[in-house]
Amino acid sequence: MIELVLRPADSEVTIRIDLDGYLFRDLALRSRIHFDDKVHEITRENAHESLEKVLMIEPGSYEFKIELYTDSFRAGDRLGPGIWEIITIPPNQSLEIVWSPLALGLEIRGGA
Repeated sequence: MIELVLRPADSEVTIRIDLDGYLFRDLALRSRIHFDDKVHEITRENAHESLEKVLMIEPGSYEFKIELYTDSFRAGDRLGPGIWEIITIPPNQSLEIVWSPLALGLEIRGGA
């Protein structure tokens, strides 16, 4: 007997970190993206590269935050603690989340 479990399709979520106007723009070389207890990391070699990542995320509601780091992911190299926000990822969508350390919220684009 074959057991088949069906669930809604994952969504493609592009995370883009906007550092325009951020005082520590040139120092922010790494970031951690939290979706509940799952952590995704972005690194860049220099300040001219973007901090961007494409993820496949299961639909649902998540506690979400982004933290910026300098040369490593050690606690002493963290530029700020980040702020938890609740976001909802719909099934089978292409979304872009634009986050800035200067903004009071994040911008979610795409979906239906």
